[in-house]
Amino acid sequence: MKKSLFLFTILIFNSQAQVQSLRSLSDKEQKLIFAQGQQAQLVEAGTNYALQTEIRAVEFSLMQEFHKSGSISQKLSEGYIQHLTNRGFSKTDIKRRVSSMMKGYFNNLQVLNADKALDQTKKDYYEEKLKDVTEEESGSILDALHDEILASPMSKENEKTSEKFSTSFFKALEKDYTKKAMPVPTAENLEYIVPADFSIQSKNIEKAKTDSQLYCVQKVNKPISEQAVDLANSLENVIEKDSKKKGIQEIWISWGYNRDWHSKSDAMFKTLYGDFTIHDAYGDDVPKKFGIYYFDPEKISIPQYNIEIGVMFNDKWGMDLHMDHMKWKFDRLRDYEITGDFSKKVWSTRGSRKTFEEAIRDKDASWLRFEHTDGYNYLSLGLIRNLKLVESKSGNFDIDARVSGGAGLMVPRTDIRLYYQKDDGGSDRYGINNKFHIAGYGVHADARLKFTFWDKVFLQATVRGSRIKVKNALVDGAGASLEHTPINSVQVIGQIGYQHKFKMKSKTENKKEEIEKKRAQAQ
Repeated sequence: MKKSLFLFTILIFNSQAQVQSLRSLSDKEQKLIFAQGQQAQLVEAGTNYALQTEIRAVEFSLMQEFHKSGSISQKLSEGYIQHLTNRGFSKTDIKRRVSSMMKGYFNNLQVLNADKALDQTKKDYYEEKLKDVTEEESGSILDALHDEILASPMSKENEKTSEKFSTSFFKALEKDYTKKAMPVPTAENLEYIVPADFSIQSKNIEKAKTDSQLYCVQKVNKPISEQAVDLANSLENVIEKDSKKKGIQEIWISWGYNRDWHSKSDAMFKTLYGDFTIHDAYGDDVPKKFGIYYFDPEKISIPQYNIEIGVMFNDKWGMDLHMDHMKWKFDRLRDYEITGDFSKKVWSTRGSRKTFEEAIRDKDASWLRFEHTDGYNYLSLGLIRNLKLVESKSGNFDIDARVSGGAGLMVPRTDIRLYYQKDDGGSDRYGINNKFHIAGYGVHADARLKFTFWDKVFLQATVRGSRIKVKNALVDGAGASLEHTPINSVQVIGQIGYQHKFKMKSKTENKKEEIEKKRAQAQ
């Protein structure tokens, strides 16, 4: 039976034509071959053999997946280990199995890349050496050839690749797995396989028994190559549906600072003295120089900050709530097109007082100071999609890429001053530093790169784009208002944060705990 197992392993990795060079044994042939008791022994051996074949097909499909994509997902790794656990393998057995699979993958790479191991000069050298030599002499030459191939850069690269292949499995082994019942092949779904040229002759009957030409496999209607693909496709479902973990798997909080850039917008004022529009108003952010503000707990909210609270429901999806404290300050020294009316004369920084019509003619908006610097606050909720890029074996270092999109409210505190001439000839200013106020709404999308250390602390770099409509910013606290056409903004954000992961329990684990509690109460 050992020889049969080896033959069948070769069949898995060979072509479809080789797989089809076998045939099933007929009922008549079975009766001629088996003496009493022998068939039962073969069925028992065949049952174990079919299970081994299934596992080898799974491993073959995993090798194919890694060779195709260059990685094995965490879910596939855990599914493979769960599959072996269900089949009765201990963690020690699984480690041996993974190591064996890694060696098998290395050997496959060696065969696939054999032509790259030696240059043409070396190939010619060994080809010449192996001409007209004895078996004993060829053995020593082949040993030297084998050692030289192992020392080649190609072999070193293959070693690294095979180690990378096994990494995700060893990482997945750090988890605990519970054995789950799986169907076992029985005599009814096994069939006897022989080479296609096998025939019932008296001399061949004994040969079938002694040379192990006869063996059992599980009945299927597909060749083994298709079975391997099917097993790969269904491997993610080996971890049963009732064991899927639900709920919040991770929460985090982070704090950081931003620089931001804003598009031009029309600023439309409705005031006690008239309505007017500053077209293509240009606004800058107002960053603080690096210093005490960034470290003093009483002052850390003065610079342009970002605070974020989030949850992950699984490895891929999560949500977050964040406050982006941006700033927008009107650049009043530029030339602007101004339309509308304002009944007062204005005080310009470009000279003296002038009528509103003169300000329009001169494209002069220097008499107007307004800013959302306390700030241009965007409070929003977003949906997150996470992609694991790097996951260390020790779990001490991870890199994740995240994309997010969402919507929120604009809650600015707007400071407005319109400098004008009073009726008695004196100067005055109109407007106040207003209260925080829901003045509009917006949408956003962002991309993030997250570096996590020791599974707790993380650094995150984010580029976030937003489109915000300021509909009704306060001007004087008595009914006057400011409206912007939509402003497009881009933020570059750096953050530091802390995360906590919850150990989620499956329904199966919860049920098991309930049974144990009932037993304890009964005692």
